[in-house]
Amino acid sequence: MRIISLAIENIMKIKAALIEPSSNITKIQGDNDAGKTTALNCIIMALKGGSLPDQVITKGQKKGSITVEIGGVEADGTEILPPFTVTKSITDSKSVLSIKPSKVLKGETPRSFLDGIIGNIFFDFVKFINDTGPNQKKTFMDLIGIDTVEIDANEKDLFDERAEASRNLKTAKAVLEDMVTDPAIEETKELSVQKLSNELADSIKSNQVIETRITANAELRIDAINVKENDIPDCETTIAKLKAGLKREEDTLTVLESDLDEKRVAHKKEKSEIEQLEMISITDIKTRLSTIEETNRKIRDNIAYVSQGESIKRLQSEYDTKDTKLTKLRQSRVDMIKDAYCPIKELTMDDTQLLYNGFPLKQCSGSEDIEVAMGLSMLKNPVVKVVCIKDGSLLGEKKMDNIKKMAKAGGFDVWIELVQSQEQYDGQGAGFFIEEGEIIKVDGKKPKAKPKAKKNAPKKEAAKKENQPNSSPESSDEQDGNW
Repeated sequence: MRIISLAIENIMKIKAALIEPSSNITKIQGDNDAGKTTALNCIIMALKGGSLPDQVITKGQKKGSITVEIGGVEADGTEILPPFTVTKSITDSKSVLSIKPSKVLKGETPRSFLDGIIGNIFFDFVKFINDTGPNQKKTFMDLIGIDTVEIDANEKDLFDERAEASRNLKTAKAVLEDMVTDPAIEETKELSVQKLSNELADSIKSNQVIETRITANAELRIDAINVKENDIPDCETTIAKLKAGLKREEDTLTVLESDLDEKRVAHKKEKSEIEQLEMISITDIKTRLSTIEETNRKIRDNIAYVSQGESIKRLQSEYDTKDTKLTKLRQSRVDMIKDAYCPIKELTMDDTQLLYNGFPLKQCSGSEDIEVAMGLSMLKNPVVKVVCIKDGSLLGEKKMDNIKKMAKAGGFDVWIELVQSQEQYDGQGAGFFIEEGEIIKVDGKKPKAKPKAKKNAPKKEAAKKENQPNSSPESSDEQDGNW
């Protein structure tokens, strides 16, 4: 469904204009303040409604009108919606919207009928392309009807938490890399200097006891030898010399011999017991004691290394958990866009801006941002496939070419205003040239003269309006919107 013609009379800067597009690209051209924007605004005023400007009727006139002729809609050769004409008549006190033929309304008011078939007929290309990332995102969400405020807030919190976890993880890994460990140390706890010192003291004491016994036993042997080699011979000599004291000496001999036997037994027993004992080596203990601080340092290093490894595992787990949550949250935003239906499959968004193929839209090429802007403007125009573009001169040649290609591919009509002098227009000779509120050239030529209306036409038209319920009054403050 397209606009077949647009007729404007006494609206703002336009005194009288008839625009009948000959292709799907309708260029409204002229100098500044010639009435180009008024022409586009008239389409919006007639089809979309909204509050009217304070001075909508051309100065010095009492009434104005906008008439838009819309072509029909067919599908598979069947007419779904017949052609119809929308007229908005405006006076100083009110505006009246009417539609012919009335049968297309099917019981609806003209306003509700148009609201049902008119989508986003005006989309400010230039403002969208040059806008900030957050504003582009807001515009996009408004168009497709979604709200990601909660997701954005949660994503920011999760992103900050994940960043903190990442910093902690990197710090922990850096600390681990600088730490030293000794695989030769098997102990997992520090050695006790006091315990090792006590062990050394006990060993020395035990060794001293053994050495004392050895010395005493050696002295015992010497005593026995002395008895054998000295005392007994002396005694025997004395016995020999002292026959008189033989009995006494013999008793002494018996005692000495008995003592000798006891000493022999005691010596043998002590020798046997000593042979069962083993001297403790204190060299190893002294060595270990001398290196205990170094050993304990290595043990502490090993303990710290293991502890740091456990911290890294915990931090990695924390990071992975937050990363998974963040991924799911971002996917929920993508799913929300899919569920809302967006014709531009490559378009997504993060918490602050629109993304095209994963890159910020502000960083994309001119052809890509035009594709997005055009796609969004076409998003909600499924029936009346018309897009109005203001400030078209700011788009440039390449972007205009992209708009033409997309409009042709989508079956859309584009009405676009271009600031051009008559000299520039004459050099191209395409589209409509407006000057002081009147169309003075169409495709480089003067427009055909409009047929004069018959004098009794207004009366007949008034009679028709009385008999057909196809019009409705619209006060200037009943609808939203600004012009």
